[in-house]
Amino acid sequence: MNFLLNFMGLNIVGQENKISILSSEFWKREWKNAVQNSTVSRRNYDDIKWIRFWDLMSEYYEVPDELPISIIETFIKEGIINKKSKVLDIGCGVGTFTIPLSKKTKHVVALDPSKKMLEKLFQKIKQLKIKNITLVNSKFEDFEEIKKFDFVLAAFCPVINNVELLLKMKYLSKKYACLITYAKLDMFNLKIRNRLWKELTGKPFISRSFHIIYPFNFLYSLGFRPQLKRLIYNYIIERDFESMLLQFETYFNIFIEINIEHRKVIEKFLKNFVKDCKFIFKNKYEIYLMWW
Repeated sequence: MNFLLNFMGLNIVGQENKISILSSEFWKREWKNAVQNSTVSRRNYDDIKWIRFWDLMSEYYEVPDELPISIIETFIKEGIINKKSKVLDIGCGVGTFTIPLSKKTKHVVALDPSKKMLEKLFQKIKQLKIKNITLVNSKFEDFEEIKKFDFVLAAFCPVINNVELLLKMKYLSKKYACLITYAKLDMFNLKIRNRLWKELTGKPFISRSFHIIYPFNFLYSLGFRPQLKRLIYNYIIERDFESMLLQFETYFNIFIEINIEHRKVIEKFLKNFVKDCKFIFKNKYEIYLMWW
């Protein structure tokens, strides 16, 4: 058992501090350790820089339609949502899930801390003449609602990285909650981020805090029986080089002060992926849907 836990990257403690792997405290601790040991958590940053980054990403943050449509079809097939459902979409962004959900449910509250993301979503809502979406500009941590939802969704939402916010999802739902996260963190754009981080800092980028093992086992230890579904999608996105350069500069500037030399390193590295003046994403989405 110790070998297995070490292999999984989990902490082994002395007999005097032993906590059963079956207990919620074990998984709460392991998840907290994973977050604290991640590269992002070990760096000083402020929320304003993160929001600035997401504001920038509002111009480019799109996911192929077939992904959210396929996922929502799963929700319907599993009986998670229906035409009477009231939904909360946490970290809604530009409406990747909000808009298709609005077509299949009674009402959707779209929550996001980025005003730019919500402005983009508002324009889409206006263009499509959708009447059953409410926009809320707030962090999930600060969000308060007396009325409960039938379904609470957090899709690719980095804020859900602790047990308190995971349980808040369920608290706000009188029926189902769902977390969608990556099964593997080896997508093309994340590989580039990790390699660039090492180029800029000389250190590896470490992140296990969004691994499905933590929320799944924590919920299971509490007596929930979360359901899992794994999905794989391949897609290609083309972006102009300057926008990609700005994206990575803005991202890394959250954690380190980007100077001219840093910019040269980023620019030189990204040029390896340019074809016909375009930066091309060849991504493989491998994701988990977890609902409970």
